[in-house]
Parts: sequence; structure tokens; C-alpha cells
Amino acid sequence: ARVPLGGGGIEYPGSILMLDGSRLVAVHETAHQWFYAMVGNSQARDPWMDEALASFAEQVVDDDPPPPDALTEPGTVGASTESYGKNENDYYFVTYDKGAAALHEARKQAGDAAFDAARRCYGNANAWRIAQPSDVRAAFGDAGASSAAIMPPARLARADDGSAGDGLRAEFGRSDVAPASVIWGQSFGAWSR
Repeated sequence: ARVPLGGGGIEYPGSILMLDGSRLVAVHETAHQWFYAMVGNSQARDPWMDEALASFAEQVVDDDPPPPDALTEPGTVGASTESYGKNENDYYFVTYDKGAAALHEARKQAGDAAFDAARRCYGNANAWRIAQPSDVRAAFGDAGASSAAIMPPARLARADDGSAGDGLRAEFGRSDVAPASVIWGQSFGAWSR
């Protein structure tokens, strides 16, 4: 994560540094105790894996949706921190806002219960290790993504035919997750390399 210039906060395992008294920042930084501290990731290579999930959590807790145009803005959520150079605005907008917006769309497409079950499976399966983008894909299912998509894989979808998603039940031993509860839609690779 980049240190914010004006306000905000930063996460550390078991601790957060608050540069202002914002509830939004408190929720975001606390969410990092799960996504960054408990489920690690390469913050330089894959910052979306913790920042998008922390931003998503803050928006769910505060019932504050992401900016309405976040999914249509240019930029690849899966870009590395280095790839943004000195362009902090794009880094924050794409990694945090567009990433969270993709997760909100995924939750909407899959349904709250199915998405939340997959998110819990991801956390349980990857606790106390450094997760990779492929671990996210494994937890939410992979439907043989097409690289032709324009949008991020914001389309987790319910598949009622049992053709995908059974891996969630088998891999994580979750009998409460319905077959094919969630699958990645198009272009996982375009969103997170």
C-alpha cells in the first residue's frame, strides 16, 4: 500500500495507523486485518487483492456503494503498484474503487449468500499464507474465462446446472455451498493477472 498524502491510514499486522479520525478509514484499515494480515498477498505485485477487498468491506459496512462509473473507467485492476508510477490518483481509483466496484457487481450477480460463502472459503483456505490471484479464482470458481471481455470479472454468476462451482464444495469441504454457487464470468485474466 502507498502511504496516503493527506489523511487516511495504513495497515500493519495486528495494528493500524490512523492519520485522521474517519470511520471509513477505520473500517477499511480494520478489514486489512483479514485481507493483508490473515490472508497475505504481494502488495507490490497484486495490491488489488487486499485493497479492493478492504474497500469492498468498508462500502458494505457503511452501505455506501462505489462510484457509479467505477467499472467503466480505464485501467486494469490487476496492475502492479509500480505500473502506476507517480500517478497516485489512478492507483487509488483503479485499485480501490474499480476493484471494489467489481466485487459489488460480483456479489450482485451471485447473490449475497453465495458470494459471501465464497469469500469465507477464500479466507479459510488461504489464512496465514501469501495468496495468489489464482487462489481468488479457485475460491470463486473459474468458468473458462474469455479474454475478449471489456469489463473485469465482475460477473460472478449463479449457475444452476451444477457445471461449475462444485470445486468450492470439494476443495473447502463446505456442504452449505450450493453446487455452482459462484463462477467467474469473463476475463479473470484481464482483471487480475
